[in-house]
Amino acid sequence: MRIVMLPNIGLSTLHADSDYYDFIKFIQVAAKFYSDMYFYLVLPERHVADADELPNTTVVGIPEAHDFTTNEHLTTQEFALQFTLRGGRYQYDALYTSRHHVGLWWKNALLDQKRDYWIPVIFRQPVLYPNQKRLNAYEAVYAMATAVCNTIIDGDESYQENLARVKRYLSPAMIEQFEQQTMVSTVGLEIDYFDMLMKKNHKHEKFTLFCGMRFNTTKRVDKIFEIYDKLYATGRPIDIIMTTPNPELSLVKKDFVKKFLKRCIRLFYMGCGRHKYFEEASKCHAFLVTSEGENAPNFFVEQIYLGLVGVLPDKPYVWEMLPKDYPFVYRSTDEAYSWLAYIQENYEEARKRMEPYRAYIRESYEKELTFKANVDYVRTLVDSQLALNGDEIPNKGVDAIVQEILLEFDEPFFFDSFLQVLNKRMFQKVKYSRPDQIQNRQATPYDIRMSILRAGYEDICDNDQPKFRKIV
Repeated sequence: MRIVMLPNIGLSTLHADSDYYDFIKFIQVAAKFYSDMYFYLVLPERHVADADELPNTTVVGIPEAHDFTTNEHLTTQEFALQFTLRGGRYQYDALYTSRHHVGLWWKNALLDQKRDYWIPVIFRQPVLYPNQKRLNAYEAVYAMATAVCNTIIDGDESYQENLARVKRYLSPAMIEQFEQQTMVSTVGLEIDYFDMLMKKNHKHEKFTLFCGMRFNTTKRVDKIFEIYDKLYATGRPIDIIMTTPNPELSLVKKDFVKKFLKRCIRLFYMGCGRHKYFEEASKCHAFLVTSEGENAPNFFVEQIYLGLVGVLPDKPYVWEMLPKDYPFVYRSTDEAYSWLAYIQENYEEARKRMEPYRAYIRESYEKELTFKANVDYVRTLVDSQLALNGDEIPNKGVDAIVQEILLEFDEPFFFDSFLQVLNKRMFQKVKYSRPDQIQNRQATPYDIRMSILRAGYEDICDNDQPKFRKIV
């Protein structure tokens, strides 16, 4: 099976974007457990050269423009020309994306409903920027998208938030569909990589606090600044290391950093990629979280597993990820400060108290365990829909010609080579073209591919174009 992977790259630095890492983890785990999956990873053109080398994957670049009102990239017509079922250059069986607007558009506009072909569209923690209290058309479209398509959401809190939005805008029938088509998942951590960092890196000699996150209002970075600065101002021997995936800070945020932490910041990395973030975190001793809410709160379990003592707020997103007896929890700014002071004075004791929670994180959030569940969910959807699409026979005459030409081919054979021979027998040529240039019942490349599958062949999935062999 072939999957189009369309992450939302919201940052100008590819390896600083957590969405990119979620998608490549999915590909890596899928390739480890299954040999019959191929991926088209779609990225903005400027990021193609920086993409990781991945198994069974072709990176496809498309021109895009950034929409600063939604923190998303606008998908251009080029995506449609590459991937529409009615003549697109690439053959595929599902779209996996975090862009809800693209998923809704793709599910209901640019497939091939004339032939009753459908493909699963699966959202991975779809991006939603606005969170308005008043009625909002953008939120309404988001609710519709998550109800019409399948969705994988990290954590029960995020699921309940999405369910509330669906209930706000949609009918009871659509609410039921959302509940049936949504999978509640969890984060997947690079446990082996973290273990390597723990062995390689030593903690800084001076007690060092860590702060690594995007600078936005939800994270409430100003509160972290305030408490860290207060800790330093009391004369405690501390350092602070800060990282942010933001490649550049606004003048206001730069002034804020200078005002509060200019004296005690040991290192400050902007445009920080994920590997650098993990490297620096593993050398620190403790960290503070102040977020009002989190969609996918994997960052603090990552830092805890990397050997830091986390001071966390008494919030639902914390208890969603950790056992209820986690000790270093605060309900006020003063309590947060007191915990950090205690940890600085009793670090070895505090560090020992973290070991049961590190063990819990290892058992609960190992990457292969969590991402394989997501892969299996996608495979089930694809297998089911492929069976339905295979039952749809738009032109029995085309099936007859396909079966006749199959006798001329040795195995394995490429799809494009097959089309070249087929088009010598077809009055209306099967071609890759614009969707609106295919007329009526003219056979499309997807029709031919389904006909080959119906004839008892399978796609080997080791190349960017289909390669077929007879099923034994």
